[in-house]
Amino acid sequence: MVILKRTKEITNLKELKTIVRDHLSRSQHRNMPMDQRFEALWKAFNVFGIFFSKEISDRNMLGWIIQKSDFSNLFNSLYNKDPDFRKNLVELKAQTPINDMRPESNKSVIINNVSNPRQVLNAIYQVRCNLVHGQKSRDNCRDRKLIRISYLILSRIVSSMIANLK
Repeated sequence: MVILKRTKEITNLKELKTIVRDHLSRSQHRNMPMDQRFEALWKAFNVFGIFFSKEISDRNMLGWIIQKSDFSNLFNSLYNKDPDFRKNLVELKAQTPINDMRPESNKSVIINNVSNPRQVLNAIYQVRCNLVHGQKSRDNCRDRKLIRISYLILSRIVSSMIANLK
């Protein structure tokens, strides 16, 4: 098992790949509940994003990924070449709006266009926030569906990110 370092201490791509693959591997354990698999997968994505963006907040990291990285090209490649990826995007869109479940919040995320990486990442991030902050439940059918779909989409994204590392 890999001993995880804080992201800012990762100094090279070899270390990054090892840590991301460790999180990815844990996310693929079929005997784990899907919400825990999704959380492990988000950690893989998060480590990856923070390593390259040097941002310390998830929101800023996501902004960097969408605006300044090659993520849009990676996303578009998956969208154009992977019918299962497109199917999952359509499924996620059908579940929107995804409300911010924090008390006093009236915000929600909507996917209008499944080929828009910003909308898709924001939806997955909202699912993650609701889950991590205790507002998603294994007992709720819609919550389970949102977590499963988000997991499937993010899994393809993280796998492609790893494959594209030089």
